[in-house]
This record gives sequence, structure tokens and C-alpha cells, in this order.
Amino acid sequence: MNVILVKEVPNLGNPGELVKVKNGYARNFLLPRGLAVRETPSSLAILEKQRGEFEKLIEAKRAEYQTLLEKVKAVTELKLAVRTGEDGKLFGTVTNQQVADALKAQAGIEVDKKLITIRDHIKVLGTYTAKLQLAKDFRAELSFEVVAGG
Repeated sequence: MNVILVKEVPNLGNPGELVKVKNGYARNFLLPRGLAVRETPSSLAILEKQRGEFEKLIEAKRAEYQTLLEKVKAVTELKLAVRTGEDGKLFGTVTNQQVADALKAQAGIEVDKKLITIRDHIKVLGTYTAKLQLAKDFRAELSFEVVAGG
């Protein structure tokens, strides 16, 4: 089924794009949430009229992502204080929510936890990296240190 995106959908497209998706994805997810509309002659005509607005929206989002990535890349020292046992092992594991909270507290950068990916299950103190992906072509790696003290 062909649909026209009304809002940005991660890993699918930007507002105003015409995309082909599976019928169930469109009927059960995109259409009920107002993220897309069906492709019809009238919706295509409306799309052409609003193309300039969509372009402005996309450019504003790109500029926002670029400034956010520059701020994240400027963060050189990020520390996560966690509770540990006597042998330096963590109680639990470090989560992407903890990384997002540390970014907000230490650097003043607010990032949604869903955009942060930690590849390893962190169980010991040390230095690790996480990936931040705002959109397809807006990615950054974030280095952080896990220290005792939470």
C-alpha cells in the first residue's frame, strides 16, 4: 500500500514522502496514529500544495539534529555513578535511560532514551561507548565512563 507520511517516522521517512509499506503496517500502525494518509488523487494534490511546508519542516528538523549532534560530540567527559559490590561489579546493568539522564544532568543535553543504543551489557566499571541515532544520516558515538558511587 502506498501512503503519504504526515509526520516523521523513524527508519521510514520524512513528512511529505510517498512510501510503499505493507498493508497491515499501514492499517494497524500508520493510519490510526495519524502518521500517514492513503495515497489517493486528492491526497496527492494536497501533497503538491503543501510540499513547500514539508520542505521547511524537514530543513528545520535537520538543523535541529545538526546542532544536537554538535553538542553531543563536544561532550568529552561523561560519568555514570552506579552502585557496585565489593569486587567492582555492578548491581544490575547500565541502561540507555541512565546515559540519557547523565547527558541531561552533566551536559544539559536532553535526548530521548529510545535514540541511544548500548551494545554491551555493562556489568563492570570502565569506559564504554553508546550510539546516538537521531535519524538515518544523523549519528554519533558517545563515550562514557562507569564509576562507583551511585
